[in-house]
This record gives sequence, C-alpha cells and structure tokens, in this order.
Amino acid sequence: MKPTSYTFQTDSTLNAEYIQYQTQGFCVVDEEVLSHSEMTRLANGTYRVMAGNYTLDHPPKFSNYQPENFQSFQQVKGLHLCDEDILSILHEDKLVRRIASILGANSLRILETAIFIKPGFGDPNGEIPWHRDGDYMKYIVEGMAHIWIPLEPINAINGTLQYLPGTHLQHRRIPQPLPISEQDSIHEEYYRMMEKLEESDRVEMVPVDIPWGGFSMHHGDTIHGSGPNYAPTTRHAFAFTVVTEDLKVDPQGFDGVQLGHLHDLDDPIICPKIL
Repeated sequence: MKPTSYTFQTDSTLNAEYIQYQTQGFCVVDEEVLSHSEMTRLANGTYRVMAGNYTLDHPPKFSNYQPENFQSFQQVKGLHLCDEDILSILHEDKLVRRIASILGANSLRILETAIFIKPGFGDPNGEIPWHRDGDYMKYIVEGMAHIWIPLEPINAINGTLQYLPGTHLQHRRIPQPLPISEQDSIHEEYYRMMEKLEESDRVEMVPVDIPWGGFSMHHGDTIHGSGPNYAPTTRHAFAFTVVTEDLKVDPQGFDGVQLGHLHDLDDPIICPKIL
C-alpha cells in the first residue's frame, strides 16, 4: 500500500490504527469521531428510511424490514440514495479522513450502505455466522473496506462484532467457514475451524466495544460474525462499503447481480465520491 500525505504517517494513534488494519484485518476507533448531533442525524435519517420516508425521493435497493417483526435479523440497503442527512454524514470530513488514514488511501467512493437490525432478548435468529464479506463480492480483488457504525453503544451484551484477526492474509491457514445456512452457532463453528489447525496457527475471537460516535472497519477477507443480542431492545448498526483508488476487479468473479455493481461504480449518485 503506498504512503499518503495524511497525518497518520507522523501521528502515533493513526499510525497504530493503520498498522492494526494491515496486520489484523480490522481496526476499532473507540472515540467520538461523529459528534452527538451528527450521530442523531444519521440515526434519524436511518429511521426515516426504515419507515418508508425518503427525503431524496429514492427507495432503498433492498429491504426486508417489517416494524412488527422483533424475532428476525433484518436489513435495508442503499440508504444513502434515500436520505439527504445520511448522504451528508458520509461526506463528513473528520470521518472520511479517519477512514482514509487507516487505509492509506487518497480516494474513497461509496459502494453500498445498509442498516442491520438485530432482535433482542437473546433470540438465536439474531446471530450472524462467520463469513467473509469478500465472498459476496468476488469480483473485487482489492481496494475495498467495510465500515460499521452502531446506532447504540455496542458490546458483548447486545451482539457486537467479533473478528478472527489476521484471517485476511493469504498465508493464514484458517479453514473457510461453512456456508452460513450450515453453521449451527458462532461458537460451534469457531471450534470446528480451530480444531483443524495446529495450536500455533489458532486465533482468538476478538469482540469489540464501540461507543456512540465511534466505528469499526474491516478488510473484505477478514472472517467476522456476531452473537445474539441479549439486551431487551433491538440493536441497529449502520454499515457502508468504500472502494479506494487501489480498486481491482476480476471479471471472472461476476454474476448477474454483481455485474450491475460494476456499472454502478461509474454512477456518481449510486457510488458517490466522498474523498
């Protein structure tokens, strides 16, 4: 990855975040990057879209959200196309430059946005099995990252993200997780993967705590998942995918849906440039 002119090269905190992302495949920014008012705007914009109200007069790309459903994991995609506050927050300079510093990037474009809605009270339907995001975007070889902003402070109680560090590196011999539909639970699948390895190659699950206004980000090949939400309330996490100037695509990885994504990259509305 080429160096940039950003301050991460001399600032110890940002340099540590850059190194963590490169070596571990994820980074957690556990401070208020987005202010209280900015987080409120992001949350309110998200809830508007969930309710079917679009300030940009454009519907989501996908939605299986049902307000009366408190027992299923639900999601809505393409929120930046629907709401002007969401789009504005994604251009927020402090957020954009922090992401760019961690990635060592000079250019960022939005590829996708989504809200993930996890049911509470420990419902097993809220568990997200181990997976690599890159497995769902096989046409992207490199130059992609995923950012995760919880709309409530998040921890192990309400179903935070868990990472398997270093699994984005090709030399790691971590077995591929079973398909999501075949995994019994996040813990059982973890032990299945680890038991196939020599002890020196095993990695620990790393759950992350993220405060309101902070975020986590991970590489497309980093294995991650999340357990049930044991809190008595639904958990919401806003996520978005960015691509950098290092984007490389593999034509052999395309199917019909992903071919549409390739065309979207040239559309400044669907995939807006934020840096």
